[in-house]
Amino acid sequence: MKQPVSPHKLAIAVDERIILLNLPDILYIGTIEGQTVVVAKDNRYVVNDTLIALEKKLQQQSTIIRVHRAYLVNLDAVDEIRPWFRSTYNLILKNGEKVPVSRTYAKKLKQWFEF
Repeated sequence: MKQPVSPHKLAIAVDERIILLNLPDILYIGTIEGQTVVVAKDNRYVVNDTLIALEKKLQQQSTIIRVHRAYLVNLDAVDEIRPWFRSTYNLILKNGEKVPVSRTYAKKLKQWFEF
């Protein structure tokens, strides 16, 4: 298996450019209205990669995890966890946005934060 050039950066294809994002700057990655969006502290990027492809790129990076079929979240960007309904949660991020956690991934989230 090839090693990434930098385990602290994620290369994303945006239009005709390749942008290198520092992993701590990524808040979440989601599929929104059929497009894959990377939300960072300073910008939102609509990318050409699929959510699954980005998840594979980030497999060795332990703080960005899948929390929903449509979302990956940087756990370091979570400020609050709010119970929602039927054993699901909403994550409140540093920028105030909410990311849902489905029942499928709630157990993994509880293990990560030990609650």
